[in-house]
Amino acid sequence: MYLTMPLPKPSALLLFLCLIKPLHGQLPKDLFSDPAPRAAHFVDSVYNSLTTKERVGQMVFVAAGSFGIPYSEVQRLAGSRQIGGIIFLGGTASGFAQMKKELDSLTQPGVPLTYSIDAEPSLIPYKLKNITEFAKTNSLDSKQAVDSVVYIIDSMLLEIGIGINYAPVCDLSPKNEVIKHRSFGANTDSVTMLAKEFVQSSLRDGVLPVIKHFPGHGLVQGDSHKQLVYIDGPMKELPIFRHLISWGAPCVMVGHIALRNNTLATELPATCSREIVTKLLRDSLGFQGLIVTDAFNMGAVANIPNAPFLAMQAGCDIVLMPNNVDQLLNQALIKAKEDEHFALQLETSAKKVLLLKYYQGLFD
Repeated sequence: MYLTMPLPKPSALLLFLCLIKPLHGQLPKDLFSDPAPRAAHFVDSVYNSLTTKERVGQMVFVAAGSFGIPYSEVQRLAGSRQIGGIIFLGGTASGFAQMKKELDSLTQPGVPLTYSIDAEPSLIPYKLKNITEFAKTNSLDSKQAVDSVVYIIDSMLLEIGIGINYAPVCDLSPKNEVIKHRSFGANTDSVTMLAKEFVQSSLRDGVLPVIKHFPGHGLVQGDSHKQLVYIDGPMKELPIFRHLISWGAPCVMVGHIALRNNTLATELPATCSREIVTKLLRDSLGFQGLIVTDAFNMGAVANIPNAPFLAMQAGCDIVLMPNNVDQLLNQALIKAKEDEHFALQLETSAKKVLLLKYYQGLFD
């Protein structure tokens, strides 16, 4: 059981942290854009040992826990090597650690799973039970405060065996009903500065941070958990993501957000739009890292046929919580046989997931 006590003053805590860091092997921010030659060679050898279905399966993450799919289904998918990772949703640290032990045993010998969680400071008590509440994200108003909270969160995650954190939220939060206190505030400069500190601290600890929700969820009306929401006009939150990407943030989550009155306008959510994922994020902003979708159990995509497959076609590297894994893999395999460009795109995505696992030390 984890019980977090009130945080000491940042200066005192940081002095203590300096004596005991790092928690884990640090992750380089350029692990995807400029991997070490031996890492790339190892990934190639692992990739070549997999079946085509196992390769595509690396791009699929499913949910385990009280808010996930039936655990027997998680076990089936892990044992048949049809998934690359897990997101834990609802449970205790000890329960997740036990699940990890059981699922790891099902993948051996073979490619290990990687484990993730949505551990934003504002939301972690809802995702990981039996811990006290952290300070809300919007109350963290200095680099020292961010660093202190990130270190405590990362300590908890790494002890369980979780190496990916779907945080920080990089949206602005003046009044949006779903972002609220989950963001660092409503000022572009301060949100950028504090989000950068969150990313930098996470990488130092050995946890992959995921900046979200590209291209911006804070200035829209509504909640994408309930319905499709729209950016109406210019993408005012884009400069935050542009700065973090230029600095070297290694992973981006694309939100289920559509655009109106914009040259990139589409009725599809950004996750399913090649205009947003590939042309804007990859090509225009030059992002070479890992692209993760928001979860596909959300209301914004409930009425879009084959939404997870559209996300793969759009250029996303990881599809989070698709409603039908078997169908998704079959759709991808059929498309890859017909479309060489798509097949090469899937190869690039699968190798990025394997590269992450290499840097996380999962093959040791």
